[in-house]
Amino acid sequence: MDSRHALPEHSLPGRLPDFVVVGATKSGTTSLYYYLDQHPEIGMSWPKEPRYFLDPEFGNYHRGEAWYRDLFRTPHRLCGEATPAYTHQPNCVVAERMHNLIPRARLIYLVREPWSRLVSHYRMLRSSPNTPNGTPAEILRKRPRARLASLYGTHWNCLTKYFPADQLLLVESNHLLSATRDTMRTIFEFLGVDPHFDSRVFDRKFHKAETRDRRLARSPEPQTNPGMAMDDGVPGPNVDSSASVIFPPELIRELHDEFHREVDLLRQLTGQPFPSLDLPPLERLLAEHT
Repeated sequence: MDSRHALPEHSLPGRLPDFVVVGATKSGTTSLYYYLDQHPEIGMSWPKEPRYFLDPEFGNYHRGEAWYRDLFRTPHRLCGEATPAYTHQPNCVVAERMHNLIPRARLIYLVREPWSRLVSHYRMLRSSPNTPNGTPAEILRKRPRARLASLYGTHWNCLTKYFPADQLLLVESNHLLSATRDTMRTIFEFLGVDPHFDSRVFDRKFHKAETRDRRLARSPEPQTNPGMAMDDGVPGPNVDSSASVIFPPELIRELHDEFHREVDLLRQLTGQPFPSLDLPPLERLLAEHT
């Protein structure tokens, strides 16, 4: 391991996280971040997405452990972070790095029906000035992480290689949206904090853009639109949410087959049915996106 990432613990200020929300993008991680930050026993990092375990092209691993520790200067009993980009690649580098530095950390993985997640991710990319012009197929080739983020079975397999089952929690994002308090109780129990804690903030849903304002965290009355959708489905300001995303039929078939295999693998690995991950029929996708 690089010596920058292996300094003696006593020589560094700050602390390391007790838990990490590892994904998936457009699955409710921003809402979960704010919900967790309400709990009196929990302090969340600022910024929300440190991206520490990612290479310099996408993250901050080059900054070293001292930089990462400095994000968790909190008196709370537990601290954590949420970086959905940790599940943007098909290999196990991130899981290995997390295991090397925070082997006792608990990991929370939010998952959403993979096709709708991909479309939301694509719309987010289209709203970014950093995304090159092109057709949807060209953009997915240039920004493969949008597709890779839906490979749930592959990512779960990496996590289980480096972390025991009792340190991993997989949550369906629609449960977080439709049964927020029950889902948060499960997550709080998993983390080992008071599971009965409640907050009016649990009635709100947050968009990723709101993480620019730290004042929302720990605010009893966050200034958000009560009708706002969860951050897994809100397109960027320059994208028409009513417009259908058009893909080549062959790409739709390829993605549909790939996502089916990934959901099946996730079910095989966990022994759980995850009914909310069922993909729409191929015929429906072809009708809606061609």
